[in-house]
Amino acid sequence: MWLPVDAVLHELFPGQEVDYNHALPTDAFDGVRLFNPDIQAQDTNSYLYLVSQAMLDSCPNVLLSRQFMAHTTFLCPCTTLSPLDELQQNLSLVRLRTDADFATVFNRCGDLFQRFANWDRDVHLALLREAGLSELLELSRPLLRRTTLVVDHSRNVLGGFLSHWTVPNALHRSLQSGKLSPDGQRILDELELIPADDDAQDLLVRDYTGPEGEALCAFCLRFQSNGLESGRMYQLGCPAQDRAYHTAVLSLIRDSFAPYFKKSAYASPLSDQAYESVLADILEHPQADPQAYRRRVTTYLNQSMTGRFLLARVDAGAGAKFSPNLIAWSIRNAFPDIFPFVHRNRFYLLRCFSPRQDCRRFLSEGEWNKFRSLYGDAPILVGESNLFFSLMDLAYAAKQCSVALETDPLPPNALFVRYQDVLLPYLVSGLRSVMPIQMFASPAYSLLKEHDLSHGDDLRTVVLGFLRHSQSINDTAEALYMHRNTVTKKLKKAQALTQIDHWSDGEAFAFILSHLSDRDRDHL
Repeated sequence: MWLPVDAVLHELFPGQEVDYNHALPTDAFDGVRLFNPDIQAQDTNSYLYLVSQAMLDSCPNVLLSRQFMAHTTFLCPCTTLSPLDELQQNLSLVRLRTDADFATVFNRCGDLFQRFANWDRDVHLALLREAGLSELLELSRPLLRRTTLVVDHSRNVLGGFLSHWTVPNALHRSLQSGKLSPDGQRILDELELIPADDDAQDLLVRDYTGPEGEALCAFCLRFQSNGLESGRMYQLGCPAQDRAYHTAVLSLIRDSFAPYFKKSAYASPLSDQAYESVLADILEHPQADPQAYRRRVTTYLNQSMTGRFLLARVDAGAGAKFSPNLIAWSIRNAFPDIFPFVHRNRFYLLRCFSPRQDCRRFLSEGEWNKFRSLYGDAPILVGESNLFFSLMDLAYAAKQCSVALETDPLPPNALFVRYQDVLLPYLVSGLRSVMPIQMFASPAYSLLKEHDLSHGDDLRTVVLGFLRHSQSINDTAEALYMHRNTVTKKLKKAQALTQIDHWSDGEAFAFILSHLSDRDRDHL
């Protein structure tokens, strides 16, 4: 069981001064032995050899000879760290400043290596018995010590345990519910424990300050199978001074737990809707390099990063009771090109269109009836994004869905709200936040409004329809259910009042914005 020397010494002798001479704190060893110059030299680089201060002072030439013949690193407990002489300076030597006697140091080191060797044996025996993750975690609990959470590629909580350290309620609830909650995801994201891409390091370490000002560190260990992420282990609340120990333990966990995460249930790209994790990562990191997600998108969604996509968000009405997992399963079976997923407690549908498909609407009329039937009598409202052409724009599409659903007032009897249908009201709202309404007011609109109110006319409605239908009289008449001659007559009257013969883009835009702003005021 290979352990870094700094992890061993810090675990057994915390706070003690250590000096490294021609050795590194990260040098790892498989055990500790007493140095005996009478035993024939052999390749001993897997062991850390314990020597006394007296031996170091009296016969450094013997130690040098052994080091030359068999790559040996020595550990010497000392009461003081005095300067090394010329011969000693050539040794691969680790000196530990401690008041513990020689035998105590040797016994403690031997016990620690034996403890890890026993753990390694027990874990591998459990894997041979095809034990579950809960048993593996229970065997590892004495080594892990701190709050630990294990999730799969779809953010399902597979197991874990809580330590005496104060655990955020969100993580406590996630462990109880079996699913990493949005609040729990936010906590991990704030600690920068959510890897930004597929090529991130397998072990992430982050420093942070605890609730009482204490220096802590947190870890994210990524398990991989067939070159793809299959699970993560999060560990929180570790004292910063124990970083080396926990880093060493998690490195061992990664190697020992690897066979478990290579099982078909986790290695299969199609298992448990693994695409949910990559879509969630893209939503969380929209500024990342698209190539970081290309491999997982290709494997899980059978798509490229670019194409033609629409996103929809489904909100269920008050009192609706249904299982998102069951609905997602039904949608996948009914619509193979739609990928349902949950992110931050929101239920989304991503549709990937082929070049020959009609992508003007998320669902055709026939598809909508089929989709609606999946929810039975449950009240639902669906918000649809604009068409987008790169999965890296997924976060903007999700925002468009939110805008569509949160626009007030919604179109009457709306069940499916498109962002493009509420874009102008949203734009007016945004403009109001940065400039006075008078800055984009239309004088023509004000003139026609005054006329309509005093004469009971509808010139504003006719002009608005005219502008919205590309200034086509025939299309306007059809949309307003008016005779063409009636529309022409009203437009001429509006022309006389506004002195506008031909509507420029700016005049048309200002007129429509003024109408929307006026309508919003009436609504309020």
